[in-house]
Amino acid sequence: MKKLRLLFTLPSDGNKIIEDGIFLAKLLNLDIQLDALVQAPKQWFSLSRSSREAQPFVKAEMLQVRAWMDGALKIIRHEGIYAEKHFLFKDQLDEMYWGSTQRQHELFLIDPDILNTVEHYQAIEPIFKNNLFFAYFPKKYQFKNLEDVVVSAAYLCDMILPQCLKIINLNSNAKLHLLSLNTPTEHENSTESIEKVKNFISTHALGRTKISIFYGETSLSAVNDYAELIEGDLIIFQHEFSFNQELLIDIGKPFIRLQ
Repeated sequence: MKKLRLLFTLPSDGNKIIEDGIFLAKLLNLDIQLDALVQAPKQWFSLSRSSREAQPFVKAEMLQVRAWMDGALKIIRHEGIYAEKHFLFKDQLDEMYWGSTQRQHELFLIDPDILNTVEHYQAIEPIFKNNLFFAYFPKKYQFKNLEDVVVSAAYLCDMILPQCLKIINLNSNAKLHLLSLNTPTEHENSTESIEKVKNFISTHALGRTKISIFYGETSLSAVNDYAELIEGDLIIFQHEFSFNQELLIDIGKPFIRLQ
């Protein structure tokens, strides 16, 4: 990943997405791009002054968003993080935009307020359908320390492992919880599962780890329930886990989905 994109729309709980963005950028050593999802047409800045004046509500939104982003940039840069701002026009969010290879190297942090409006959610839905990197931090959760990171052991692979290790290595107090999951439709042999995970830990010289076998109605609910049970701080999902608007709202812990 090369960039963290904070995806939001106003009105929003702006302070929280700034705080969460700073935390995540430091965690993964990423630059930040502020992305304001706006109603204005993508050619807005090339319109004549009279054309913009003829759309007073859009103009007011643009001015409000610009002022908010300018203030946010000062806060983020004060933390020593490179940051820039960007207007994300809804009429530019087509299949070509989301399908660009550039999107595969970006991590989107989704503002929870976007999920409250069907129109806003639909504009960014390709993030979930295209298996892009994204993170979601529930409104009620406030980061203090990163101590317990939960990940499904079944999908650990060479692509996701470096991201897990990066998080663990940058946070010496963090423990990696590796889960073997059982659901009504998928059952693993407990002994074989544990031995497989132990070999994985040994092969990759992982530090603080804990192996658990957990049951749930679905793999996604099992991971989330386990994280709630241990009061985990962060869940790492893989692209095999699918999401929709309802599932995103139901998850109670901050999480990142990696490809």
